[in-house]
Amino acid sequence: MNKIITIYCEGKRGSHDFDILEKVVGDIASIRPIGSKRGANAIFEFVEEKELKTKYGIRTKNDVEKVFIKIAKEIKNYQAVRHTLGQLRFPNSFDTTWIKDGSGHLPEKLDLETCKTEGWKLICSVVSKNNEEWTESNFQSKLDEYLHFFDERFFNELKFLVYFQGKDFAKALTNQLADFPLKDYYKFAKKRFDYKRFADLVALREIVEHG
Repeated sequence: MNKIITIYCEGKRGSHDFDILEKVVGDIASIRPIGSKRGANAIFEFVEEKELKTKYGIRTKNDVEKVFIKIAKEIKNYQAVRHTLGQLRFPNSFDTTWIKDGSGHLPEKLDLETCKTEGWKLICSVVSKNNEEWTESNFQSKLDEYLHFFDERFFNELKFLVYFQGKDFAKALTNQLADFPLKDYYKFAKKRFDYKRFADLVALREIVEHG
């Protein structure tokens, strides 16, 4: 008797994670909801329409990458603090953002000092003598690690497409490109998505097939 494999994901049917998993292993596993550089290529194909070229001045793949890098640098400090909080916290302690609406909503101020101050406030709100990891010195040390990691090479290699929170980046993108049809872009990208181009997704399918 064949094994019945179930993969659980955060998003429901129609969400990005669900739709991608369905393309990767939908024919060999059951996907159930519980609550990259391809992006640059897809947005370049999406902007091949003359109207979008005229509206946003994006005409080549290089133009797309320049826009992406510019946007990613604008949220660099916020993302560094979010990663730092994620490393220091444990479940049900504090969140990785001080924005009440969560991911996909950006702070009004994205400078390092403001982001660092707001991030430390989250820790201070629950800190106690028993939380030895939650010191301002350790917070600064972890933050410096991420700020160092997010260097020029990091942006030029588009690694922010992996490390930065996707909803935050999307929000920054729509802030930069007024009236950009993000939902249509997502539909376009997912329709043409080929998991075989990504080694980690190929490995996931192999694990499910032989699991």
